[in-house]
Amino acid sequence: MGAARARARYEATPWGVKTMNAHTAVHYEIRVERQIGSALAALFPEFTLTYRDGETLLRGTLPDQAALHGVLARIRDLGLTLVALARVADDQDIAS
Repeated sequence: MGAARARARYEATPWGVKTMNAHTAVHYEIRVERQIGSALAALFPEFTLTYRDGETLLRGTLPDQAALHGVLARIRDLGLTLVALARVADDQDIAS
């Protein structure tokens, strides 16, 4: 009872509301082949997208591994080719 509880942060997505807290949220960078258009970009509201060398870089925070698997399934279902997936250290700026 003496342990402090981490304040939960909620993120609404088209796929439901996810609870994020300091213990489960992880920052990711995901690269896919080609520059995706605005229609496909809208399907990834939890990420900031940038374009480099003909690829799309998605950067953002996901609440847990289930959310990561959901994103990977979305990438697969849209026929996008996954180039790289990396966890980003908490102290790195994922918005740059």
